[in-house]
Amino acid sequence: MIVAARLAFATPWLVLLLLSFRPEAAAAYRGGGGAVVIAAGAALATIGYRVMLAIGRLPAEPRVLR
Repeated sequence: MIVAARLAFATPWLVLLLLSFRPEAAAAYRGGGGAVVIAAGAALATIGYRVMLAIGRLPAEPRVLR
């Protein structure tokens, strides 16, 4: 589950990196609006990563011998 969470976190940033090699796509993110989109994407990706880790956490099993 951790690998899936990391992959889900990294994939949009990889796509953004690949888009940055195209001048017309990079121009779309140069302004203030582009910075807002990138910041919102970073915040949502971080929240999604944390939620996926929380969902995938295994419950603690009760101890048999105490």
